[in-house]
Amino acid sequence: MLKERDDNADSKDHVDKKDFYKLKEQLQDISWLNNELNKEIFRIKDELDEHLTAINENTNEIDSNFTYMNELNSKIDKMSQRIEQIEIFLSKLSKGSFESKEQEIGVSPLSAEEQKLFLLLYASDDKEIFSYSKIAKKLSITEFIAQTYLNSLIEKGVPILKEYVGGKILMRLSREFKDLQAKKSIVRIQESILLQNSL
Repeated sequence: MLKERDDNADSKDHVDKKDFYKLKEQLQDISWLNNELNKEIFRIKDELDEHLTAINENTNEIDSNFTYMNELNSKIDKMSQRIEQIEIFLSKLSKGSFESKEQEIGVSPLSAEEQKLFLLLYASDDKEIFSYSKIAKKLSITEFIAQTYLNSLIEKGVPILKEYVGGKILMRLSREFKDLQAKKSIVRIQESILLQNSL
């Protein structure tokens, strides 16, 4: 019986050693997997760091481009104001009586919207002057469209007087041109627009 116990103890030791070696191999496998996972995680982290760096560089580039575009817009606005001032100065230099130039004045046909704007200026009090925003409000249009229509009127030969006051461009028709329009109807206005304006 004692021998049987010794045999059982030996076989148990043998089984325990087998299990121990299996466990040791499994732990080595787990350790290897853990190392591989850590390597992969660090590789992914490095890739993400590179992407983050690239994104930050792109964001900085976009910010600097945005700043540059704002500076350009500011310079363009200043140039527009200077051009307007030059136009005003030149119109003052060439200012004279329209009556002496009656034969020279010729106005190209105006669109319906331009006619409405002309009527607004023509029907106004001689002391009333208009900014782009005031015209836009009266005609229910945007300031940009008001500016476009005014420039078109000038290009078509309507002599609009401009003044630069307090950082704003102010416009009006001269009394002489209003009188000339009343006598000669230089600017042709459609009847339907005249009717709309009288309402």
